[in-house]
Parts: sequence; structure tokens; C-alpha cells
Amino acid sequence: MNGTYSEHIAFQIALVRNISGTCSRYIWNLKTKTEWKNAFN
Repeated sequence: MNGTYSEHIAFQIALVRNISGTCSRYIWNLKTKTEWKNAFN
């Protein structure tokens, strides 16, 4: 296994983790805002 291949895999894993982290944070923020809105309605 050469260095560029393992670096490529590590980059893909980091990218996927970053994207899923951003998505879950966005969904969490959306959910929290909705709950706050419902609490004040």
C-alpha cells in the first residue's frame, strides 16, 4: 500500500465525518429552533 492511497482514504474519511458532523449540527439547530418556536406559540 503506497502513501498516496492511504492519504486518500484518510482524506475521504475526514471529509465524510466533516459533512455528517455539519449535517447533524444543522438538523440539531433546526430542531432546537422549532422547539423554541412551539414553546412560545
